[in-house]
Amino acid sequence: MSNLVDFAKRELDYCFPDKSDDLQQMAIKNVLELLETFSNQGHSGFSAPYVLKLFDRLAHWKPIKPLTGEEDEWYEAHGENNLQQNKRYSAVFRKNFDNSTAHNIEGKVFVDEHGLGYTSSDSSVPITFPYEVPDKPEFVKEGEN
Repeated sequence: MSNLVDFAKRELDYCFPDKSDDLQQMAIKNVLELLETFSNQGHSGFSAPYVLKLFDRLAHWKPIKPLTGEEDEWYEAHGENNLQQNKRYSAVFRKNFDNSTAHNIEGKVFVDEHGLGYTSSDSSVPITFPYEVPDKPEFVKEGEN
């Protein structure tokens, strides 16, 4: 067992002492499996952050390199005339086969007075290519948009 997995077990036990929550226990098991695999790969101080960054982007369905807007990145959105969706990042759309109409429908997340986030039709932001999909959307407190 690695030091990383040992640390993770202690931290998870501390943060989630209730062993009766089956869903939480399944999540803990999954996380420990991922950490064990990561630990067994023998990463250095250089490769570990690189692999983690790649894993994080891909696990969140985000492209590694910027979107180009080239024709091969698009397909016709289901049931919509002249609306195309990006193949590499499904939250990006364009109208009438025109990159100047491209937008990210997950560009903004609105946060209410309780700190809860939500998206709406106002979450869409225009984009230009090349487009680097951000790690996180812009968070906007209610009343500030």
